[in-house]
Amino acid sequence: MHAKHSSILIYFDNFHMVEDLSDEQLGILFRAVMESAELEVNGRNGVTGYRERYPRMGEKVQTAYQFMMGNVRRDTAAYEAKCAGRRSYAQRGWEPRKSENSREMRKEENDRELAGYVRQLAQRKP
Repeated sequence: MHAKHSSILIYFDNFHMVEDLSDEQLGILFRAVMESAELEVNGRNGVTGYRERYPRMGEKVQTAYQFMMGNVRRDTAAYEAKCAGRRSYAQRGWEPRKSENSREMRKEENDRELAGYVRQLAQRKP
């Protein structure tokens, strides 16, 4: 079972785009972003048709919406990639990595060399 992406990030960098909006415009923007993000995380296109879904959006609200939804899409894609990587790692289980095998092989080789060196020292005449 895959975990559902259940959050969105709102970046401080976006504040300058929305600081002049009225409370009503901010409400429209927030509702549009939340509903569109919900569609996006469920695998549907949440951006297409937003003007028809939110006809009271002004030009500045539309601009802020487009930037914020761009962030939502990037964040969702990054989250999905991270989850896929973790799933892949979990599916591989605890199988040893090549680097660990190589490290162990080098240790064994070093141990053999050391043992040979100690034998040579023992065979030397004082």
